[in-house]
Amino acid sequence: MDRLEGSRADAATNTRHEPGADDGELLVRAIHEAQKLKSELRQREGEIDRKMRSAQPLRPDEERTLADAQSRADGIYNALGKRSAPAPYPSERPHSYRARLLRELRQYSPAWKSVGSFLDFDGKALNAIEGEIYNDAMAYAARPDDLPRGELREVRKVEPTGHRVSEFFGRESFISSMKLPIQEGRIVDQREFKLRQLLESGGF
Repeated sequence: MDRLEGSRADAATNTRHEPGADDGELLVRAIHEAQKLKSELRQREGEIDRKMRSAQPLRPDEERTLADAQSRADGIYNALGKRSAPAPYPSERPHSYRARLLRELRQYSPAWKSVGSFLDFDGKALNAIEGEIYNDAMAYAARPDDLPRGELREVRKVEPTGHRVSEFFGRESFISSMKLPIQEGRIVDQREFKLRQLLESGGF
């Protein structure tokens, strides 16, 4: 709590009456410092709570949630050409694990790539953010601009029936390389065509 005590001391110093400062300015400054202290206190309380919770054994429902989160993330990582998603740390809670996965995948989401941490979002917000980032990552995997032309990326998926399928993505379809060269031609008038036939056959 030393940092908080120091912040309180700074706040007290900053809110002292200064020559030329009116009461309105001092009040705004005091409110700003109070909000800053409140934010720091909430952050410290969250850190303490996470440390206390991480020391407790995982409940069965938390273990299932972790397994589901890892399985879902595996599909995203595989689509991006990576082997698998990082595993949960020992005693890591589901919320912390999911936030850590999002931090790894945020680079593929233009809306969320600049967010430093996802720990402070509640469960409902984290669900929405997770959906957006995962969708953005899958969209990136389907249009891999980082691959050289001619190379393909294999994306392995597991169907709801349990069947494993592979899809291939690249900057251009491999079918395009199998196409025949484009044939150029000119459409001629039907009368001109018949006239040419007569000339060639000696009908005139």
